[in-house]
Amino acid sequence: MDELILIGVAIRDLRKSKGLSQGKLADLVDTQASYISAVERGEKNVTVETLTKIAAALGENLFEMLNPNKEEIESIKQIDELLNGKTDEKRKRLLEIFEMIARLEQ
Repeated sequence: MDELILIGVAIRDLRKSKGLSQGKLADLVDTQASYISAVERGEKNVTVETLTKIAAALGENLFEMLNPNKEEIESIKQIDELLNGKTDEKRKRLLEIFEMIARLEQ
């Protein structure tokens, strides 16, 4: 499991729980919304300095922000295994299905 994905998920979940958009978080951290989006998807190798700024903007310390519960990590690993080895198109479709399911549960 890629640690960058776990970091991104932790940031996204905390951001959403605080009711912030990616754009608002980007403003607080003095960066672009596209950068926050890429970090949340695990596509950017984010520095400790930037992680600390993100955590502060979200009202957390870095350790608390990056310490999701074990059940969440297991779920993320299972999703990663389902997506592993799939074509980009199949990954995209599966992620869309996961997002639809998540919206139904809200």
